Amino acid sequence: MAVVSKIARKELTPVERSKIWTLYCEGYTPTQIFHKTKVPRTTASAFIQRESLIPAMTFQGKPRSGAPKKITPRGARALVRTAINNLRMLLKVLATPSKSGKRLNHHTVAILLKSFGKAKRRPRKKPFLTPLHNRKRRFHCREERAIPRDNRKVCWSDEVTFKVGEDIRGFFVIRGPGRDEEYADKNLRPTFKSGRTSVGIWSCFCGDEMGPLYMLPEGENMTARRYKWVL
Repeated sequence: MAVVSKIARKELTPVERSKIWTLYCEGYTPTQIFHKTKVPRTTASAFIQRESLIPAMTFQGKPRSGAPKKITPRGARALVRTAINNLRMLLKVLATPSKSGKRLNHHTVAILLKSFGKAKRRPRKKPFLTPLHNRKRRFHCREERAIPRDNRKVCWSDEVTFKVGEDIRGFFVIRGPGRDEEYADKNLRPTFKSGRTSVGIWSCFCGDEMGPLYMLPEGENMTARRYKWVL
């Protein structure tokens, strides 16, 4: 029988170890154990020798220490601070020695950021809003919530806009999961009205009734006057 390559061999299971030790206690030699279990003779011999010198209470394998850490905890914290302060920085740039004190692979940087709850994600596109816009929107929402109404008797409408000529160059930001970080101002990709043409579609519904599907003229938005004309 051909000998299995060392690269293709796997660690002995607890069942295999118990079989080898049982056969050895019954007087079998490593060669005879090989013919019965198909475990290589050198592997069986090494296990028997190790088990004879240091008897174990169980045949379970011991946990491995694993490969040594690439960087120190202090270097890892410095790397994460740099990533948080520079959200658009590439992983290959974060892997340079100036960020953590060690030359790293960009895959290692991604794993390290994930251990701190951070990852490279695409930013959400939201219209650019100033602090004044945010205050006015919150005030309007509070006023609307205070009005008593039957929502089934309200005509709800919305429009979707397709952008023509928009800058489609993508980038990633480093952030954690969850809506709090997903829609934080620093993690957004603000959109502006200049440099592109919009094509919109508008519709409405009231209760279970659907309204018409209206195509807006190219480059125009739904205004109060157009609302009245459509309805």
